[in-house]
Amino acid sequence: YKISTVGHGLGAATSTDSCRPTSPISTDSSQQLRPGWAVVSRDSIHVFNPYRAQEVNLYHKLLNSHTLKIGPTVRDWELRAGDIGHSTMIFLLALPRSHDEITCQSHVVHPGITINGIRIVYENDGLFRVVGVCDEVKGFGKSDVIETLHLVAKQPPRGNEVESTQGLNSFEGVRCEKVRGYLRERAVRMSRAFAAFSVTSVDVFDLFTNSTDKVCLCDKPVKKTIFRAS
Repeated sequence: YKISTVGHGLGAATSTDSCRPTSPISTDSSQQLRPGWAVVSRDSIHVFNPYRAQEVNLYHKLLNSHTLKIGPTVRDWELRAGDIGHSTMIFLLALPRSHDEITCQSHVVHPGITINGIRIVYENDGLFRVVGVCDEVKGFGKSDVIETLHLVAKQPPRGNEVESTQGLNSFEGVRCEKVRGYLRERAVRMSRAFAAFSVTSVDVFDLFTNSTDKVCLCDKPVKKTIFRAS
């Protein structure tokens, strides 16, 4: 039920013997989650904002699937053990490489590096160079590359993956703070476009069922249980 149509009629549910309010029903409860819906399950009633849930869903999808495109500007940033640390250097050295016959460069291959719009080439004697980075994220620099490499190196591989250096359980863990901020802003913009469309009860049910986050990206509540069966 839409909150706007149910209104204070929700209070009628408190008169049954099988339900009790977990917290007082106040104007604040509904106002915090407007525009929202009342979702009634077998033993409880929840106030739920599908637009905020969609915002969080979009953010997680972007973290896991959005590939940042490498910009046209050529970079020339050296990466040595002193820059990235001994353990991360060992990780980089163990990664497979792809030879580019046009540029005669040996490109480092790893999905966690590729999805972040970073191009790294190996030269010799433990020297790597960053020759390309994404231009979607404003101010993405060498420090962000190093942060990303640290995150990628720390990620455990999938247990069934033959190549232990390839294949990640999730790309959420390989996004540096600057990229996470960019994708967060993008998700908010996309969710505002979603809010322009009417949602059906089926949409709300799907979002409610798959929603595990308590707050949206703006730290506002996504859902709240107002009744629980005694």
